[in-house]
Amino acid sequence: MTSIDEFAPVAPRPLPRKEDCVFYHSMSFPDGDSIDGAWDIRGLFEQYIGNYPVRGKTVLDVGTAGGFLAFEAEKAGAKVTALDVRSAAEFQRVPFGGSLYQRDREAFAKESEPYVSLLHGGFWYAWNRLDSNVEVVYAPLARLPYWKRRFDVVFAGAILEHLSDPVAMLANMAELADEAIIIAFTFVLHSREQYMETSNDWSDPNFAYTFWKLSRGLYERVLGNLGFDVEFIPAKARANGQEHTRDTIVARRRKR
Repeated sequence: MTSIDEFAPVAPRPLPRKEDCVFYHSMSFPDGDSIDGAWDIRGLFEQYIGNYPVRGKTVLDVGTAGGFLAFEAEKAGAKVTALDVRSAAEFQRVPFGGSLYQRDREAFAKESEPYVSLLHGGFWYAWNRLDSNVEVVYAPLARLPYWKRRFDVVFAGAILEHLSDPVAMLANMAELADEAIIIAFTFVLHSREQYMETSNDWSDPNFAYTFWKLSRGLYERVLGNLGFDVEFIPAKARANGQEHTRDTIVARRRKR
């Protein structure tokens, strides 16, 4: 059963201290202040989402982290809902016999919970500094099939590779998207064969948060089965002073 409040938007939170935040994306604020994050896509938002028009649309940003995509979509004229994990119990990891994740899932979640608080803090720091109206929902991604709400466009920016079952996630997103799904800046294997392979060789516990790369053929098959036509568009982002290119997948729903 799904509780009636499971996907209720959370109440806005006050501006946290910067030291109580972590920032996944670099951010700039109206007063000229800025923050450096792991990735910098400032000035690159439009191409990052495959130049898909969002003005006047309802948008769901899945896995919002610090909220950069949500805030940029809001600036572009969209009405935005940002979705993120509620707790560290939702994190997934490649299994290793000696890892805390494998040995004691409850202890792993407890140890990881401060990072979730820092991640949420980064979002609310930017939300307040930008005077944003983005709506926020904290709910497990696995529960998306039970959410009866729909959006014109559903984003997922660079998160599919961090999920143990990306095919199920595509299916879950499809049921929320009336118009388009955008899988932004992700690794795509450029083969028309239908397969996926590990993002690394799964031998290093330090990189246990990265799972799969999917082939072009598999994306086309899964999203095609769900009623979408698929386009692959090169997208750029900056990290550590270098520019990186990956694919953004724009899937447009066919006429019903």
